[in-house]
Amino acid sequence: VAERTGEDRYRLAVCDASPDGLMYHPSVVDSSRPAEKILYRTVLTLSDIPAERFLDRCFWAVIHSLWMKPSENHRAEVLYDVLLPWLGGEETLS
Repeated sequence: VAERTGEDRYRLAVCDASPDGLMYHPSVVDSSRPAEKILYRTVLTLSDIPAERFLDRCFWAVIHSLWMKPSENHRAEVLYDVLLPWLGGEETLS
């Protein structure tokens, strides 16, 4: 989910409940239940993204290729270890 938050700033929410993506999302163990359950935050948010990065055509081309052309090289690691850190710069996922 993308949102323009200012004249030259954007926010991106990454929604992912896949097993590969969840390893990158914060989690807690809910021990209040008889059978402990791992609870994941399935939405990660990058805020205050500069327009020059958010509107970069190469970034979006790679994002779309991850979903449109599945292959061995198109994995969650590319999104979480390369693309999102580049997009957010020093910003951490929250």
